[in-house]
Amino acid sequence: MNGLDYGLIPGIMRYLRPCLEEKVGLYHYVPEKVELPYVSLELGEVGEGNGLPPPHFQTKVEFQIHVWSAYAGLLELHQIMKKMAEILDNHVCELEAHQALLKLVRVRIEGQQESQRQKVRKGILDLEARIF
Repeated sequence: MNGLDYGLIPGIMRYLRPCLEEKVGLYHYVPEKVELPYVSLELGEVGEGNGLPPPHFQTKVEFQIHVWSAYAGLLELHQIMKKMAEILDNHVCELEAHQALLKLVRVRIEGQQESQRQKVRKGILDLEARIF
């Protein structure tokens, strides 16, 4: 086991990196002064599974993918989020010693209007992984 999440975040990052355009950064820990657009993964709640032996799911993990863009409209944000949703929903992700079935739960956009204070737009994909 690779931590409480069974290595889910590194597994998803290995899968996503070749799927994203070169200009889109992918981070778990976002460095200072990073260029936009970028995607960050955040681990949420790690819960118990159904307790049955494999191939039944052993652990349920909730996580979020945050998409950040400074594009003047919402086009760039929508394009990145759409691609992420398409490649992650119902995908079986290979982990070090397990597999995880990914399910898209919700998609939302924050900061839709540009203002003097808010130049960056943020989209969030809520996902659930069932590790088996």
